[in-house]
Amino acid sequence: MDAAMRSVVIPHHGDPKTTSELVAMLRAAAPHADSPEVIVVDDGSPEPLGSLPGARVLRLDQNKGFAHAVNVGVRASRGDVILVLNSDLRPRPGFVEDLVREAQAEFPALTSPTVTEGGVVMENSTVFPTVWSVVASRSALPAMRDRVRVAEAQPRTKMGNREVAWVSGAALCFQRGVFERVGGFDEDFFMYMEDVDLQFRLRSMGIKRVLLESVSVEHLGAASSTEEDRRGWMVDSTFVYFRKRGRLHVLAAAWIGMISTNVAYDVARRLTGRRVSIWGNAVQQWRLMRSGLAAGRRATRAR
Repeated sequence: MDAAMRSVVIPHHGDPKTTSELVAMLRAAAPHADSPEVIVVDDGSPEPLGSLPGARVLRLDQNKGFAHAVNVGVRASRGDVILVLNSDLRPRPGFVEDLVREAQAEFPALTSPTVTEGGVVMENSTVFPTVWSVVASRSALPAMRDRVRVAEAQPRTKMGNREVAWVSGAALCFQRGVFERVGGFDEDFFMYMEDVDLQFRLRSMGIKRVLLESVSVEHLGAASSTEEDRRGWMVDSTFVYFRKRGRLHVLAAAWIGMISTNVAYDVARRLTGRRVSIWGNAVQQWRLMRSGLAAGRRATRAR
């Protein structure tokens, strides 16, 4: 495939080490004229990312999140086939070529390789999140959490890959035209759920989402943020997602019900002699809900 027709977009924030290593790996894997265009979007890092051999670095003044950075990178790119790669991926030699080849056989689908962390496959889903699945996953009741893990059957494509509701946004490959038709990532999402929202909108267009099982890449994970930040971003983005589905206040009511149920369950466990912090988790979940509601109210409704 003509190198000018492939573009790799890498959003970056924080420590330059992982991004620099990824760009070096991509350059080493395709050092000749057929190497893809590589665009790194420095999303307002405290320490500005310097120049990187083999890549064009775009510096943004503010950190507006993953969705904004990717949209900027795609607009600046020239390729007909776009790869969006997290900065902390560790691809093996030939990864880009293998991914593009397998993805093209599934186009116009949005595709993803199998992404692993420590050898464990990252989450892909056969269903989109619901209010019930969100609150059940946070329930203290084991029976409710276990029910969320039940998945629907995953149909196979003609090429033998798995068709899913949504794939991990850590590594994506798609046609520029499809991305432009759907309007790109929704920039109301700062971090997390923007990939699920994009794929929900692709479904309404009849565009499939496909997991390419023959191509894999390792993801280091959580390279540029704290666990507390990630927890808050996930909840905020979940409320934004349901705001766009017209279910913001339904989620808030269900969340309060989940907190109440958890408190009752913890009280019952305390009465059996177990050492349980009854109010600690409740206060944390309440604060997360209030932050999520505020984020949801700031967001626009679905386009």
